[in-house]
Amino acid sequence: MAAAMGSNDDALLHQVNGACSRSLFEAASRAGIRRIVLVSTMAALRPDDGPYASSKAMGEEALKSFSGTSIVLQPPLIYGAGSQVSSTIAKLAGLGLVPVINSSAPLYPVHVEDVATACVEAALRDHLKSGVFPLPGPEAVDFPTFTELVLDALDSPARVLRLPGRLSLGLGLLMEATMPRPVLTSESVGAVLKGSVTGDFAAASASLGFAPRGLSAGLDSLRSM
Repeated sequence: MAAAMGSNDDALLHQVNGACSRSLFEAASRAGIRRIVLVSTMAALRPDDGPYASSKAMGEEALKSFSGTSIVLQPPLIYGAGSQVSSTIAKLAGLGLVPVINSSAPLYPVHVEDVATACVEAALRDHLKSGVFPLPGPEAVDFPTFTELVLDALDSPARVLRLPGRLSLGLGLLMEATMPRPVLTSESVGAVLKGSVTGDFAAASASLGFAPRGLSAGLDSLRSM
């Protein structure tokens, strides 16, 4: 699960997510470890999108050198109490106006507890074979609508301010140039504008018993934030 993220430092991302992962997998093979579960991301399915996506794809490629059973989990946007996206929206809500990337592309947000359950199942199911398993949530929603649903779950009166895609990309580039850990990057903006790669979790359901909860049930967990 260890990874570098929230950075536009190409060298750092590829060192941690790629080279260090390879070292770990090679050490695991030498130690006789029989199974590795790698928590990756759907972003790895589009490695040309930017340094984070390409570094995670590099990590997945490195796992092919492992001699035992290898399980790759690919969640999309993860939400829930304490998640990065939920916490960020909650903080911005205090301003009364929450700026979001205006996109109609479908996302399939998945609840953090459902991802955690999939991790445990991937580790403990004795007869599980090597494979790559996307972990999307069951409902498609665009990012502005998702933000509105989170605000509703938080009982916040804040309103959503939809920023045009080009403006959002410009802000991402500006933050990359001026901040060591930018809140927004051009790669993250592009990911929202393109949407999730897939909403199919049939393989994860069959092999891991993955049964992600709907948005309504998942967002109820935010009411205690």
